[in-house]
Amino acid sequence: MFSYGPFYRRRYKAVAEFMGWRDYIAESNEVLSREPERISAVFMSVQNGGRLAIGGLFNAVYNPGWHWGLERGGSLLRVTRAEGSRLFVRDEFCGPAPPLSWTTCFLPYTWPFLMIPMLPPGLSINIRTTRLEGWIDIATGEVDFVFNSAFSASLAGGLIKWEPPPLAVDAKMGTAEQTGSVFHAAGERLNGADATLVALSVVPRTDNKWQNLLMGLPTDALSVLKVRMEFLGTRPKHD
Repeated sequence: MFSYGPFYRRRYKAVAEFMGWRDYIAESNEVLSREPERISAVFMSVQNGGRLAIGGLFNAVYNPGWHWGLERGGSLLRVTRAEGSRLFVRDEFCGPAPPLSWTTCFLPYTWPFLMIPMLPPGLSINIRTTRLEGWIDIATGEVDFVFNSAFSASLAGGLIKWEPPPLAVDAKMGTAEQTGSVFHAAGERLNGADATLVALSVVPRTDNKWQNLLMGLPTDALSVLKVRMEFLGTRPKHD
């Protein structure tokens, strides 16, 4: 499930070549990948068109770029260790991501021809990253992260007092194929500046029996995110 071929990427590449467009970030990444010791950080941004699902209850196309608020749409991953072509990176300033709302989540069955919101206006599911770190192999394009996050719901921006217990989710995120009790998905390795990352985890039961019943907990939570990665380098050393 959700293992889509890179059809749109191939189509975009063909159009870009025909039009003479250039991907300057991909070109810069290619140059820096020849000198991994110069890479000091990686800026990773989540693109529109990802997929989010929780069990059989929630299944949506996620467009974080359509959020109007101040929450960031990317992470600055500092390189803390390098082993050959493998870089260990960490987000030192974890924080909120664009929430799931009627402006960012849409029914996948009619997307993109008919954009029907998945959630009603006023209801939002807030996402806060609590841990994001792991390895990026700039030679093979493999990505292997630990991704921990917390989800909480709110009505009318918190004006209506309805706050179910937040859900803490610990996941492995990367380009490798993953299989759970409900979902199966595979990512795509970093190619130039583009990659598809899959995060699959088990959402545990909570102390709220109604929340467990409504969401069918415990169950799988799946994220299939299209990301752009930009290598940030230091100046070359001159003798």
